Amino acid sequence: MRVQLLRLLAFGALAATLFNAGVTGVPPSAAQTPPTPAPELDWAVPNGHYFTQAGAGAGGYAITDDEGMKLWTAFQQLGSTPTLGFPASRRFLLNGFTYQATQAALLQWRADQGGAVLGNTFELLQEAGKDDWLEHVKGIPRPIANDGSTSYDDAVRVRMAWLSDPALRQRYLVNPNPASRQPWTERESIQLYGLPMSRPERFGPFISQRFQRIAFQLWIESVAGMPAPGTVTAVLGGDLLKEAGIIYGTAVMPHASSALVGRPVVMEATATSTGIPPSPTRAPIATATPRPPARNTPVPTPRPGAGATQVIDGTLSEYSISLARITAKLGTVRFTVANVGTARHNLRVQGNGVDKKTPDLRGGQSGQVEVTFDDPGAYFVYCDIGDHEGLGMSLTFNVET
Repeated sequence: MRVQLLRLLAFGALAATLFNAGVTGVPPSAAQTPPTPAPELDWAVPNGHYFTQAGAGAGGYAITDDEGMKLWTAFQQLGSTPTLGFPASRRFLLNGFTYQATQAALLQWRADQGGAVLGNTFELLQEAGKDDWLEHVKGIPRPIANDGSTSYDDAVRVRMAWLSDPALRQRYLVNPNPASRQPWTERESIQLYGLPMSRPERFGPFISQRFQRIAFQLWIESVAGMPAPGTVTAVLGGDLLKEAGIIYGTAVMPHASSALVGRPVVMEATATSTGIPPSPTRAPIATATPRPPARNTPVPTPRPGAGATQVIDGTLSEYSISLARITAKLGTVRFTVANVGTARHNLRVQGNGVDKKTPDLRGGQSGQVEVTFDDPGAYFVYCDIGDHEGLGMSLTFNVET
C-alpha cells in the first residue's frame, strides 16, 4: 500500500510544477544564443480562457461563460487554478445538471441560482462503488454513512466536530480567494467544500480527510518529490472522476481552442443517495447533488420508433471529435458534423461489419453520413486522415437494443 500511496500525485506538488515550468533560467551572455521561448500554455478565448496543462499534449479545455452558463466567472471566484487546478474536461450533462471538471474539483451550473457551485465529487465516487479503491489505492478515508444526526443542523454540528486536526481545519476554513475581499465564515466553507464525510485518518506519510466536494491531505513525513511535512494539499478530485470512469468518452477528450464546446456532452445518469439530511433551505451546501424539479428536468429524446432515423450532431477540430451523445438505439443514425477547425477532417464509423464515413471536410464545411446499426455493441468512431486518430480524434460509440 505504501508504494501505491507514494505514487499518488498531490495537487500542491503538481500545481507547483505546472506554475514554475519554464519560468526560471539564467540570462544568456552576449555570446550565447537566446533560448527558444517556452510555448504558451494557456490564453484568453471569447468569454473565457483555454488551458492546455491538463490536455496531455493533445489539446486542452476551454472554460467559458458561453450559453449563459458562467463557469469561467465561477472558476475565478472560487480561487482559479491555485484552488481548483486546471480545467480537465469539457462541459457534460449528468442527472439533469451541467458540469465541468477541473483537476481538483467539479463545477456544477445551477440555473436556479444563476451561478456555479462545486459538485459533490466524493459522493459521486461513493455512489459509483469506488470507496474501496479510494481507501486502498488513493489514501482517502471511507465515508461514515450514519453520523447519528436527526436533522441537517444536527449533522452540521456532528460532522464539523470531526475537523479535529488543527492544520486540516485551518485549510478547510480559510478563504481560497482572499483578493475577492468576500466575508468568509464557516458557512462559506461548507458551501464550498461540503460537510466532512470522514474523520482524519493516517495513510502512510500523510493524514487524509474526506469531504463531500474535496479531500485534503496533511503531509507529516518527508518523502522525495512530495510536499514538505506540514503542507496541506487538495486531492485531485476531478482527475479521480476521470480515472474511475465516471467522466469518460467525449467529455474528457481535449479539443482545440477554436472548437465550439458550449453544448454539454450527455453522460449516463447515476443514482443519488446521501447519508446527510438535506438542508431545509435547499441551498447548495452539504447535500447530495439534488435532482431538479420535474418542470426543470430536460426532456429526454424519445426513443425512435420502427424506421425512425436518429440524428446526432457533432463537431470536428484539431484534434477532437465532439458528438451530442455517444449512445444510440439499434437502427439508422444520421451523424451530422461540422468542421470547426482549419485542417481537413472526416468522421468514420467502424465495427460489427459497419464501415461508413463522411466526405473529407475543409474548415467551415459540414457533412453527414447515415449508418444502420443492426447489432448492439461498441463501435469505433474516428478521423482516418493522416495521424489525426492518434492525435485524439477517436471515441467509442455504443449501440443499445
